[in-house]
Amino acid sequence: MSDLFKILPLAILYLSSGFVFLCGFYLWIDRRFDFLSEISFSIMLVIGYLLDTIARAVPISFGFTEESVRNLAFIFISFLCGMGLAVLRNKAGCRVSKFVIKHGRRKSSSEFFWYDILDEKDKPTWIRLTNLDKQYILEGVLLSLAEAKDNPYLLLGYCQKYHLDGREIESENVNANDKHIQKIVRPDSFDEITLFYANDSDKAIELRIENR
Repeated sequence: MSDLFKILPLAILYLSSGFVFLCGFYLWIDRRFDFLSEISFSIMLVIGYLLDTIARAVPISFGFTEESVRNLAFIFISFLCGMGLAVLRNKAGCRVSKFVIKHGRRKSSSEFFWYDILDEKDKPTWIRLTNLDKQYILEGVLLSLAEAKDNPYLLLGYCQKYHLDGREIESENVNANDKHIQKIVRPDSFDEITLFYANDSDKAIELRIENR
């Protein structure tokens, strides 16, 4: 029992650093995470242990004479590392996924398919939704996604409705250019979904198609 109490402070340090690392990571990443249902203590321990091992391996003396001060600084650095990894994931995650898919993988490396279709915040994505049963087309700017994994809600702005032949439904488009009005729809209400990314979007796929 005495041996257990000896390692308890170190285990608590690992848990604390792993927890704040994940807090920093999911603070900036474009996805919410439920710590209570989707994170285990073992994951926090592993992350904390890895961060502590890396910190001790760095040949730099930060001048902390008190162990408690060193631990507080380590926990704060763990939080910053989590935010840094989130920024890296937001900036390079799409490129990494495209690289993996290009070199042999044919499915998304993430189960969150709907989140992967979102572009950068400064690059608007237009979406066209076609309902064959009710004979109309809905177009708008994709602003956000609800956090349902299988079939989320889509938040659209600047929406316009058309008949299937392209004729505008004027009665539905009175407020189409009003930035204060947005619509929420579900993808499973439509038969076809088309996305239009910006010209400088990283989502665009470069292909050279030869006519046969």
